[in-house]
Amino acid sequence: MRLRGFKFIGGFATILILTACASPSLDPSKPHHRSGGFVNSDGTSGDGDKNFFSTMWKFASGEFTAKPPTIGYEAFEANSLAAPNLLPADALSGAAALTWLGHAGVLLQISGLNLIFDPIFNDRASPVTFAGPKRKVKLALSIDDLPAIDAIFISHSHYDHLDEKTIVSLLKKSKDSEKLCAYVPLRMGRWFRARGYTCVHELDWWDRLQINDQVSVTATPSHHWSRRGFFDKNEILWAGFLIDVIGARPFRFIHLGDTGYSQDFTEIGRRFGPIDLAAIPIGAYEPRDFMGTAHVSPKEAVQIMKDLQAKSALGIHWGTFELTRESLDQPPKDLAIALTAASISPENFFVLKHGETIKLATEVQEK
Repeated sequence: MRLRGFKFIGGFATILILTACASPSLDPSKPHHRSGGFVNSDGTSGDGDKNFFSTMWKFASGEFTAKPPTIGYEAFEANSLAAPNLLPADALSGAAALTWLGHAGVLLQISGLNLIFDPIFNDRASPVTFAGPKRKVKLALSIDDLPAIDAIFISHSHYDHLDEKTIVSLLKKSKDSEKLCAYVPLRMGRWFRARGYTCVHELDWWDRLQINDQVSVTATPSHHWSRRGFFDKNEILWAGFLIDVIGARPFRFIHLGDTGYSQDFTEIGRRFGPIDLAAIPIGAYEPRDFMGTAHVSPKEAVQIMKDLQAKSALGIHWGTFELTRESLDQPPKDLAIALTAASISPENFFVLKHGETIKLATEVQEK
């Protein structure tokens, strides 16, 4: 028996409840709204209705113990870090840039805005400091290294996507709760307001809001689930976020957060395709019989790219925390195999190093 697993269970037991607020109200006319919470568009729970305590037992017994990277942890970390080359948003001269912050964290700099998605600058993806998945690649950037953030987007309530220390630190860096806005799925707003945020927007699937006169956000469906304690399963919605920039050369970006495969992506592609760049998860997928309902494999990630009619894609949700059985360096290898089988160039579906910034092929101009 692995002591690490029992420490994690004991630590998790200290976080009993994250109660969801009653506002905004659930809408019984919407099929993904149910009494007390939410389901996926196919009516299922994203965790496959697995028993919580049996799941914790599997982790404790070592069933999901990750394989080490082929080249070892030290070499993997060294090869996974990039020298930061961030630019202030106003220094991009009308262009756009994207930085991978590790795991599902992405910084998108576009149209004079700095937009951050699912950031985690903590050492652990866990409700406690002494147990839970620990960062295997050090931070390439600190919060102090970031430009002034205009908006935060959180896909769902799991600890590797919604990190309290990070969210509080970003607000402190902002020094103005009215200038830093959070865009979150339904019923997550109370959590942010309790931590000092005053500009909070809760979105249901397909809801669209203007961020400024050039940039809008639409919450899109994903196939997942939510939980932060024992008694709040699926009380908070999960979502992806599509950023739509208008101008002489329009640009569409989507961040999927975390998801299993579903027909939702065909519908997103029908409504919004073609999409210029999609951030698609490629990690935390083994064993498939357990993880398949909530986490796509690299092969499924390639199918999502096709469903979205995405011109290019970035692989996220890998290489930072050991969450499942595959090694940290396995997702890019499996992605390469899937791309070859689909006759897609690796230049079109790529991965980045932690902290690496790329300029995007767009020049957003004012109307």
